[in-house]
Amino acid sequence: MLQQHAPMRVEVSMSATISPL
Repeated sequence: MLQQHAPMRVEVSMSATISPL
């Protein structure tokens, strides 16, 4: 449900956590 609700948000959050740049 969370993935379908914001699939792009999850990727963006992960990317920001790995590299804020």
